Amino acid sequence: MLRAVVFDFDGVILDTEEPEYVSWHRVWADHGVELGLDEWARCIGTVGAFDPMAELVARAGVPVDRVTVDERRRSLHRGLVAANDVLPGVAELLDDCRERGVRVAIASSSPVSWVDGHLRRLGLADRFTGLHCFDGTRPAKPAPDLYRCAVEALGVEPDEAVAVEDSLNGITAAQAAGLGCVAVPGPITRHLDLSAADLRVETLAGVRVADLEALSNGR
Repeated sequence: MLRAVVFDFDGVILDTEEPEYVSWHRVWADHGVELGLDEWARCIGTVGAFDPMAELVARAGVPVDRVTVDERRRSLHRGLVAANDVLPGVAELLDDCRERGVRVAIASSSPVSWVDGHLRRLGLADRFTGLHCFDGTRPAKPAPDLYRCAVEALGVEPDEAVAVEDSLNGITAAQAAGLGCVAVPGPITRHLDLSAADLRVETLAGVRVADLEALSNGR
């Protein structure tokens, strides 16, 4: 029986992944350096796997004003993210979970201030029982700790829960914690190999609790 759904945040509820890449791509381009998607993919869904500022400084061949670059990059990112809304199907799946008594939480490698701030902006803050975010006290994904914390707080067993993810780091974390996993790739992760997921869908539009039931058994 499916008793809980644990959502990733970035790229699953709100597309912050493409704005992050685009903003870094632009400031790299300002310095005549190309930031490829394959290289960028290493940092999606985790923390510390790739340092775009350090790599830019190393490759630019000219002095890099870190403060100016960081301010420009953050401004670009904020503008791009603010233009985005809840991704397709998220609200409807949350509604279905509520109607069926399925508990929901978030497990994210982003800080809680980032996740909570956007959930409030999007009007979704009251829809989740808990936010289990990276704060330095436990490892980020692909380690399973955030998902283990989420299901424990929800009072369910891992095989009674399904994760919704958009990256290989997230899928790895969820499955290592014993959850089934559905992959919902976005513009940045669509080209990646996410075949490790138990199910892949292009969007959450039309996805309901009944579609996830089978993924919560037998892991």
